[in-house]
Parts: sequence; C-alpha cells; structure tokens
Amino acid sequence: MRPFWGKANHKLFKEFVKPLFTLYIENMKQVENLVTYDAPLAMYFYGSPYTDPADPVVAATTAMYAAESLGLGTYMSRGIRPLIQNGKKAKAFREKHQIKYKSREGLFVIFGYPAIAYHKGIRRSFASVTRMN
Repeated sequence: MRPFWGKANHKLFKEFVKPLFTLYIENMKQVENLVTYDAPLAMYFYGSPYTDPADPVVAATTAMYAAESLGLGTYMSRGIRPLIQNGKKAKAFREKHQIKYKSREGLFVIFGYPAIAYHKGIRRSFASVTRMN
C-alpha cells in the first residue's frame, strides 16, 4: 500500500495502527475493552479543514480539566481516531454520530469514575528560590 498512501502514512500504519489493532483484538478475546475501558462517556474532539491543528487538543484539555474538577477520571486517546477515518463502517459511524469531517488531529477523551481516589497530592519543596528584580 505504500505507493498509494505515501511514506508518512505507511510508517503510521506499520508502527502504530497495526500494533494497536493487534493489541485491541487480543484484549477483546480476553473480554477486556482497551478502546473505551467501558467508560460511560467518550467525546471526540476534531476540527474542520479550516481550523488550526491545535484547536481540538486545546478543547479536549479544557474538557479534561473541567471533568477532573468534578471528580471524574479522564483519558485522552489518539488511538481510536484511526478506527473511524477510512472504510464503510467508519463512514457509517461518522454519519451516525454526526462527525462532519475526517480529521488528522482528532482525539477522544474518555470520561469515567476513577477506581482509585487520591486524597493527598505529592508534597514538594523547592531546593532554592531565586528572585530577580
């Protein structure tokens, strides 16, 4: 397929997407969902061809901060995006969920209830303080 989709896409599929599919499929056989971790909410952040590539990342990060402030756990994943870009099933998924554009920068944020509750943060001390006037 390399002559058809170029060197960069070939490297992406060979080194990232193919091993990711293998991992997902192996864990699905063991009834472990590594795609969404059975979370109650997954949001897809993406941009149109006219937006800056960083816009979905900024929006997703802001949503993660908001969720964390409400006591929810979050997980940002770029591994799901390749699954909804190409093919008939991917197109049907995008139409069903009203995703208008394919986006190279799209990412999912998975929201859920954390299994572990942390009561204290890490206490840190500064080795030295320098003031500049």
